Amino acid sequence: MSLKPKYSMSQNERDKKTTRKFTDRELYIDAFYNVLNKQTDFHKILVFYGVGGIGKTSLRKELGRQIENEKKDIVWSTIDLDIPTYREQETALFILRNALSLKYKIHFSSFDLAYTLYWQKIHPQMPMTKDNFPLFSGSGVVAGIFRALGEMPYIGVIPKLSRAIKVSGNVFREWWKRRGEEELLMLHTLEAKDILDRLPMFWANDINEFIEKKNKKVVLFLDTYEALWENMKTEGGFFMRDEWIREMITHLPKVLWVICGREKLRWNDIDSEWQEHLEQHLIGGLSEEDSNKFLTSCGIEKEEIREIIISASKGVPHFMDLAVDTYYEIKNNLNRIPGKNDFAKTQRNVMSRFLRYLDQTEINTLKVISCARTWSRELFNLLIKNFNTGYGASPISNLSRFSFITEGAVSGTWSMHELMSDSLQAMLDEDAFKGIHRFLFEYYDNKLKALDVKNISEEMKKAVNEAYYHGKISLNTPDFHKWFNNISRILERAGIWKTITPLTEDFIIKLKCESGNYDKEISDYNILLSNLYELQGKFEESEILLQESLKIREKIFGEEHHDVSKVINNLAVHYAKQGRYDEAEILFVKALEISKKILGEEHPDICNAMNNLAIIYSYGKKYKEAESLYKTALTIREKNYGEDHPDVAASLNNLAILYEDRERYSDAENLYKKALNVWEKTLGGEHMNVAIAMNNLGNVCLKEDKTEEAEELYKKAMLINEKIFGENSLEVSSSLNNLAALYLKKEDIDSSLNFYLKVKEILKDNLGAMNDETIIVLKNIAELYNKKENYEYCELYYNELLDILYKLKTSRNQELIKITVELANIYLAQGKRNEIKHLKDKSEKILCKSLGPDHPTTTYIMNHLSSLV
Repeated sequence: MSLKPKYSMSQNERDKKTTRKFTDRELYIDAFYNVLNKQTDFHKILVFYGVGGIGKTSLRKELGRQIENEKKDIVWSTIDLDIPTYREQETALFILRNALSLKYKIHFSSFDLAYTLYWQKIHPQMPMTKDNFPLFSGSGVVAGIFRALGEMPYIGVIPKLSRAIKVSGNVFREWWKRRGEEELLMLHTLEAKDILDRLPMFWANDINEFIEKKNKKVVLFLDTYEALWENMKTEGGFFMRDEWIREMITHLPKVLWVICGREKLRWNDIDSEWQEHLEQHLIGGLSEEDSNKFLTSCGIEKEEIREIIISASKGVPHFMDLAVDTYYEIKNNLNRIPGKNDFAKTQRNVMSRFLRYLDQTEINTLKVISCARTWSRELFNLLIKNFNTGYGASPISNLSRFSFITEGAVSGTWSMHELMSDSLQAMLDEDAFKGIHRFLFEYYDNKLKALDVKNISEEMKKAVNEAYYHGKISLNTPDFHKWFNNISRILERAGIWKTITPLTEDFIIKLKCESGNYDKEISDYNILLSNLYELQGKFEESEILLQESLKIREKIFGEEHHDVSKVINNLAVHYAKQGRYDEAEILFVKALEISKKILGEEHPDICNAMNNLAIIYSYGKKYKEAESLYKTALTIREKNYGEDHPDVAASLNNLAILYEDRERYSDAENLYKKALNVWEKTLGGEHMNVAIAMNNLGNVCLKEDKTEEAEELYKKAMLINEKIFGENSLEVSSSLNNLAALYLKKEDIDSSLNFYLKVKEILKDNLGAMNDETIIVLKNIAELYNKKENYEYCELYYNELLDILYKLKTSRNQELIKITVELANIYLAQGKRNEIKHLKDKSEKILCKSLGPDHPTTTYIMNHLSSLV
């Protein structure tokens, strides 16, 4: 007998995976063309949604095929968000830019320059060359500038660009005169995050110019839309993930957007106006007629076989694909024409029947890799070696012949269809199932050994998510709790709340579902999640969690217990941060009374409660009461620990803060120096507390006009914090903020502005735009631009502040009035009455909806703006 290969490249026997034809879906295709033919200047988003495996991607591909072959005058492109790197806005925009530029010769001049400056700002230490930056080649504006200048300028960019544009082609000279110089005038002064936020606008402006000039219809497809929320499918930050997409859509009213995903879009939840722009279609299974067409196109000619497949699959494309896979495995491996008895009669048995015709090494391998949500060559080889599947000699690419395995955009990465993965894992016995997931947990956990608050990369974040997923399945609850407690605290400390928030939400749900008693742990994680919510400006949700945590601890320990007083203290701090000082004072007093009763009047652990209550007394101008508490706490700590102890230094620092607030600067300076000396002696010269004391001492020196001493202290504190926490930490932002205030006092407006811009970027990255500290810095920046008479950027930041204040649930009406009036005055000074009218219309629409037309804030703002129009 002659040897025969398992696979053949002959035309007749070639794997049918890539040659299967799309079938019908006339209803949805008609819906697409109906919207396309009516497309004008009215924003329209067509959504096709349905369960996994139902054929949304096939529909998207067919629409693309029809446009390509039959509607050649339409400009179109697509991006599949199933590819992880495409989920970040700058990458997605760049990929779409490349596709449209290459195919349709669209010039993305504004976007290219904005993207280039953004790249420079996030890679300040990396020289930009043709090797590491693709825009330096080709015929684009960046390539032209590089050819003209021999570099991409970073400083004084606009004057140099003007020179470069003069020697560029006619297209770019016309664009520069018409749009470029005005649009990009101040771009180089923005921070990286600000440029990133504006990239969708620049991208859209270039497309809009193309549409206007060429009078073309444009269709953009977004596939696997649900992938944007991978590992964070909770309400925490839900609408933030696709905010940039909504922003881009608003700039492109003449573009038809087609979004394919598993769920209906909920954009009308955040703004009811989206409702009239969304047309959403639920995708169901294929009809019998369509199923027959599909199977026939795959080469299955026997009607009796098609009937069995259609009946079993119930029109779901995934199961029909699997039946087709079965057909060709029989034909290729057994060298015979398949018969009707080779096919299952129910969906449940489709997969089992398919596996019957594979060899055992492939079955073993598929079962093992089904546990991995994605795998690389390295991980694949480790899995088959560790679990001895016998597949070692076969190339991994052989598995790609199956319809349910998809190769990623990055060569050497794969994933399995979710329905197939679930089915294969269900076939594993419990020990094997947990063993594979335990192996995968350890694989990703090993990557986290170097996890450090100063530098957490995207790869690290991915490893956290994967380790959590596999650890949740394979570890017992105590071990998983120990692991997650460590990881969550590191990520919280590093300010990576976008990653840790959904995991913490999920972990609390897991603990609540466990049969054991984990009430104490649930209480602890409620407090952690409360802190994370607070960082995101979700104060109501944060308070609910603290209240729940308090009830749990009172139930476990009774009302008078030290652990109960800790939660009461946290809730009081929560109230204090919102300016609810009366409520905070009541709770701080209660917490202190509980601690005293349990621990005694002179126990050092009651000092924290004393200090917190003293802070509230200071806010209420009860300075004598505050000073008495601070001094009592200091005495207790000195009596228990001696004078040279870190906690004693903390009490000295607290008392110094009070003296500073009371303008007793000499007393405050002496106490800050004592605290600094104790901390340096006991903790070392590069401890975070040392940096705190330096910043505080610098503040007093600044108020005493000792600016040189203050500047030196601020810079030393910043270097310590950079070393401990990294350049993008909140601790560093505190020193930068102090330096900004110092230079403002020295009337060095430019230096002050540069420091505030750095502070703003750090705060936005760590706390988000809607945090109190971020809002204060944004106001400082707006006021400095006003001082510089740079009204363009002053307007920009005041408008950003207004948008933030409109979105906040908490009442900040006085700030809203002040910023609206300031912005109107800036418009008035420039004679921009149309902008004042637009501000009036916008304010009236939002305020009447949120506060009501008769609210004093609405009335005041409307009256003031009306008087200026």
